[in-house]
Amino acid sequence: MPIVNLITMLFCQVGENITVTGMAVDCKAGAVVISLPDSARYYLDGIDHWKNNMVGRKLSVSGELLFRSFDVSTGEIVQTIVGDSVPFILNPQWEIVK
Repeated sequence: MPIVNLITMLFCQVGENITVTGMAVDCKAGAVVISLPDSARYYLDGIDHWKNNMVGRKLSVSGELLFRSFDVSTGEIVQTIVGDSVPFILNPQWEIVK
């Protein structure tokens, strides 16, 4: 787990507004911002993919922090996010950083 995810989990409360600066990336599970310089991954809730050539751009993303757990112990073969505390940003708002 990247150190910033650990720091975020320890010092930020669920529901707290946060701002993450990083690179816009599309993943199978949806739009992500990968924080710089530590490469922590934050999923953007409700955003399936980046639009308007945003992939690869440096952004500042703000919103409400939420950690979600994903349980794949059903024995069924599925493609999903795996993890106990996956960080999501709810109601994300972003702007390009120059």
